[in-house]
Amino acid sequence: MAELRPVPAVAPLRTHIPGGVLLAMATVSLAEAAGIATHAALTASGWVLAFAPADLFLVLAHNLEW
Repeated sequence: MAELRPVPAVAPLRTHIPGGVLLAMATVSLAEAAGIATHAALTASGWVLAFAPADLFLVLAHNLEW
């Protein structure tokens, strides 16, 4: 998500993907991961639900560089 930062003015990776598209892709991928975790909890073990919020936090913390 560093591409969405206002500084520097030029994208670090020099991509030309609009910020809205990057945000939509990140949102969809997190929603898909939540769906996979829910499916795994229903079919395999309820313990997956215990770790899903921690995993979500870690992904957001890494992507948003908290």
